[in-house]
Amino acid sequence: MVDRCICFNRTFAELRSVMREKEVKTVQELKAAVKFGENCKRCMPYIERMIKTGETHFTVMPFVEETPLKNGEPKPAEEAVKKASM
Repeated sequence: MVDRCICFNRTFAELRSVMREKEVKTVQELKAAVKFGENCKRCMPYIERMIKTGETHFTVMPFVEETPLKNGEPKPAEEAVKKASM
């Protein structure tokens, strides 16, 4: 099970509490409130899913390096989150 940003040792439950306390709605707003997801970025698909669903414990998702694609196509990490949410 995945339950935290390992680089900053912040649990998703802790981040969800910050979200609720500060009425945060986006990853960017959450990053402005607390430090996480700036090193390896492996937590980002989980954070995005937490924001959408409120879940704080996840089965391991395959990590896909986040590389922007041309023509506004979704980034691979965004696709991984969509597939995991289905």
